[in-house]
Amino acid sequence: MRNLKLFLGCYLVLCLALMVVPVSADQDVAIHGFVSQGYMKSSDNNFLADTDRGSFEFNEMGLNFSYDTGENVKVGAQLFARDLGDTGNDNVSVSWAYGDYKWRDWLGFRAGMMKLGTGLYNETRDVDSLRSSIFLPQGVYNEWFRDVGQGTKGLAFYGNVPLGPGGTLKYDAKVFNVQIPLDSGSAKFIKMRNPAVGEIYSFDFDKVYMLTLNWLTPVEGLVAGVSGYSTKSKYQANMYNPLAAAYVDVEIDNEYQRNYTYSLEYTYQNLTLSSEVLVTDRNTSSYAVGHPNNIYDKIISTNYYFRASYRFNDLFEAGAYYSYGTADDDGSGPANELKDYCLSAKFDITENMVFKLEGHSMDGLYGVEPDNDGKMDDSWMLYAAKVSYTF
Repeated sequence: MRNLKLFLGCYLVLCLALMVVPVSADQDVAIHGFVSQGYMKSSDNNFLADTDRGSFEFNEMGLNFSYDTGENVKVGAQLFARDLGDTGNDNVSVSWAYGDYKWRDWLGFRAGMMKLGTGLYNETRDVDSLRSSIFLPQGVYNEWFRDVGQGTKGLAFYGNVPLGPGGTLKYDAKVFNVQIPLDSGSAKFIKMRNPAVGEIYSFDFDKVYMLTLNWLTPVEGLVAGVSGYSTKSKYQANMYNPLAAAYVDVEIDNEYQRNYTYSLEYTYQNLTLSSEVLVTDRNTSSYAVGHPNNIYDKIISTNYYFRASYRFNDLFEAGAYYSYGTADDDGSGPANELKDYCLSAKFDITENMVFKLEGHSMDGLYGVEPDNDGKMDDSWMLYAAKVSYTF
């Protein structure tokens, strides 16, 4: 309740601020927002929340505004809060806030807090009405890591380059810093994947360099893209050492990490087909603080999905996808992979309200927690429902 009051308070302050800002006829102020509530239930295991019993701890709300000065300059920001199990807990944060200057169609600049623009749908994943499914394919859009792409601070330049008969090339280049809260989904995922980790003390990221290229091909409705980023990171934690029968302080150093996403989307009338491949290449060393002996580990993982959706009429859209996620290409087996077969249905109740149902047939345990009895099953089902309102 405290965070809801804070969220509404920020909204009122924003409205009052806009009331006193002089706006001329050639300027445009837009205020939009969204709120959603979902429910999840799994046949076995727990996934993202206490789904073994069924969980309503699955909601999102956002409020954003943009201000167009009429001189190729825009400013905007979004307040965002979500609850997903014990992650988020409806704490209000700024998910993006930046200024934008578009000098030419082929060159513009942004500065401030921006979203991580990898893949086809990362920047628009907050807008629930744009897709038929409740969850994006987890192999490429892992929900545990969603907080990594929120509120990255830096600079970007972007543009659309016409290629004549070859279509159009859209580019977006960024350099930014990443901040990961210690109570984030990313931190929980690390501890879940390695139960020996006790407490995480800190995350430290170097600058992240990212480039996104999307080719709007001469074939109508066909988009091909590639995006990637490179960075270094480390985190400090205490970890249980069975030889010493005690927790010791350790440092995990990702000496380099490179992510590449290859994307393809084709839209024909009411049919949309898409597929993406995410390749992660990381070299990690770990050592106990005060001891010089490092343990090196090179990890390469290849995740992907195939997705289709069809709009039958103004009221109903259905979709399906197969998603594959893994922690390590060399670490095969149920504990290190998740195969997800998903069917979804989206109902447009009104112009602003949508209702979704979906079912997942899952094989594997990557990103999965034991059920409330401490048991895990390699083959399991997940069911979800969600209603969203956008204004």
